[in-house]
Amino acid sequence: MAEQLMVLGRDAVDVGRGNPHGGGLRTQDIFGGRGFFMFMALERLELVVLTRVTWLG
Repeated sequence: MAEQLMVLGRDAVDVGRGNPHGGGLRTQDIFGGRGFFMFMALERLELVVLTRVTWLG
């Protein structure tokens, strides 16, 4: 997951749900809604931090 976000580069700030202005904590559904992961895409630091992965069921 983190590698795919890294490939997006600065566009990672627009992935998933979260602050509409990019950056901050964001949430992206995975596996058809059976789970999600939370991450921070810090554009000015060019950094993506995966903070939590949750699997439901």
